[in-house]
Amino acid sequence: MTAALSPADGHDHDRPALRLVPPRLTLSLLEAARLCPVSTKVLWVEYLTLGGEQRYEEFCDHLADPADGDPTEHGLVVQTVAELLADEGVDVDIA
Repeated sequence: MTAALSPADGHDHDRPALRLVPPRLTLSLLEAARLCPVSTKVLWVEYLTLGGEQRYEEFCDHLADPADGDPTEHGLVVQTVAELLADEGVDVDIA
């Protein structure tokens, strides 16, 4: 991964100064879920409100190993985690 350069605000010279912008972080689904400020049960309830249909045990299994999961359900799980993290100001990609 490489960092990008971005103009910095408030520089006095004719050309804007450049500052390092870190690359966007990519996390596994389980890593991202662990960053959520809520319990797994609350995360599951949020998932259900988005239309998810997995039982709690299936949901927990999917967090740990999403490889064999239904693509639609996986999308809802990722959306749930991403929305909760975005609410906390955490901007990550979930793999």
